[in-house]
Amino acid sequence: MKLKHILISAFVFVAAVPQFIGLHFLNHRMADQHALDVEANLMALSQIAKERLLASIERIEDNTALIASRTQMRISLKEWTRTGKDLHRMTILRILEDAQDGLTNLKSVNLFDPAGQLTISTFPSVEVRHLEPKTDSTIKITLQFQDGETIVASETALHLGRDHVGYLQLTFFADFINDLSQDRTGLGETGEWILGLRNENGDAVFAFPLKYDPDAAFSHTIAKTRQDVPITKALMGEEVVLRHATDYAGNLVFASTRYIPELDWGLVAKINESEVNQYTFQNLYLILISGIALLGLATAIGIGLSIYIARPVERLKTQTSKIAEGDFSNPLVPRGWQEVKELTLHFSAMAGALKNMNKTLNDTVQQRTKELAEANQKLREISIRDPLTNLYNRRYFDIRFSEEFQRAIRYKHTLSIVIADLDFFKQINDTYGHPAGDVVLKEVGRLLVDRMRNSDIVARIGGEEFCLIIPENHPADIDKILDRIRGEIAEMDFETEDGSFTITCSFGVAHLSGDSKNETQFLQNADKALYNAKKNGRNQVFVHTPASV
Repeated sequence: MKLKHILISAFVFVAAVPQFIGLHFLNHRMADQHALDVEANLMALSQIAKERLLASIERIEDNTALIASRTQMRISLKEWTRTGKDLHRMTILRILEDAQDGLTNLKSVNLFDPAGQLTISTFPSVEVRHLEPKTDSTIKITLQFQDGETIVASETALHLGRDHVGYLQLTFFADFINDLSQDRTGLGETGEWILGLRNENGDAVFAFPLKYDPDAAFSHTIAKTRQDVPITKALMGEEVVLRHATDYAGNLVFASTRYIPELDWGLVAKINESEVNQYTFQNLYLILISGIALLGLATAIGIGLSIYIARPVERLKTQTSKIAEGDFSNPLVPRGWQEVKELTLHFSAMAGALKNMNKTLNDTVQQRTKELAEANQKLREISIRDPLTNLYNRRYFDIRFSEEFQRAIRYKHTLSIVIADLDFFKQINDTYGHPAGDVVLKEVGRLLVDRMRNSDIVARIGGEEFCLIIPENHPADIDKILDRIRGEIAEMDFETEDGSFTITCSFGVAHLSGDSKNETQFLQNADKALYNAKKNGRNQVFVHTPASV
């Protein structure tokens, strides 16, 4: 065997093989760490979801207790049960409707007599007509499946003094549960949430449709003997992280289980094991490619070593020519006999000096370019921001309003424009001074930004006048959001040396429709709506319609 063949073989073995083995070992370590990261992520997500469920249930219990505490309702229920007079029934309905108006996601409020028979309901087609009698005042929370959706029901007994007068039942749309089932953030492509409860046999029943079984809600059960299934472990009170567990669809999964003892519910966050292992398979493919590349590189270097003595001068000439052209990517390496090595060292020193000079120049240019870009960005922000509130100014509002109007017309999207004006703002400045007025403007601006979406535009277009551009949102939802903001503004308290004060705000709203012929007309519709809000007594949200012109 020739010497050059021995050199090539030895270099390939020494350089490529250890690298390949090291990469393969690193892949195993990374796979184990990835699995641990997935488990930690599932544990954190499931704990957060459990706390969210408990907070939502606590709000339902608080609302139930609040309505149950109404003395007049319990008095009228007792009298209605005793006499059957419509006067008492109308009083109860009025109280229930008043309570229902103040609650979100509420489906119905139902009252039952002491025998558990339905007496009064705010929902005409209520399904529950009878409750199991009980006398304690604890609030019972249950999940029900009505009209193809999950409903949360809360029940409690009503007492008037020592008399048991009946039962109160509230049913809520389980939006917080549905949101949980749809929000798979952090669970990858195959992950999902599972919420389960026990049926009368003690088996697990799913509380909402599942990703791999859309018809599972309150119909698909898992036998309590299937202790290898994550939802069964959750209902057994075990809060653990599982590997190689089998889910309801027969897939091997990573899962984190949580138990909610107050409700006897089980919660599972899971992700298919195949998706977790995909990370390892991808790395294994990269290792194979890297191994082939290393083998090729080692072979090439070995061949280069074999001709080391043959063409040292030609190599030096080629490298110096590249340096003359400005290519410093290949450093000069002394090779060959002694004279060639010394000459290479001199050229290498010269190339290093040129490279450092070139790098310093490039770094300086990049730094100046970065500073200029930052300065331009600051100037742009200054040009489009209101200096007091840091909201967008009228100039930026006009530009974005035109863009959003044209986009809504082109793609037939919804678009709403809102003009908000602080009521009697001049009196604030006159009474408490302009610094107090500035504080009001800042706080109202901050509240508007906090309550609107990132895609919405909030601008200050005048002294106490704000304008909101809201694209692609349902008009009814916008009206509700604005009314909540109006209420929050009215609840603000401002303290000054001259005393405290509150302020209100009027809103004029225009939703893009057929009578909005152009941008000017659309904005005028919102302005007319604001005028009507002011005219009708201020501190209100007025929505423009053709009939209100």
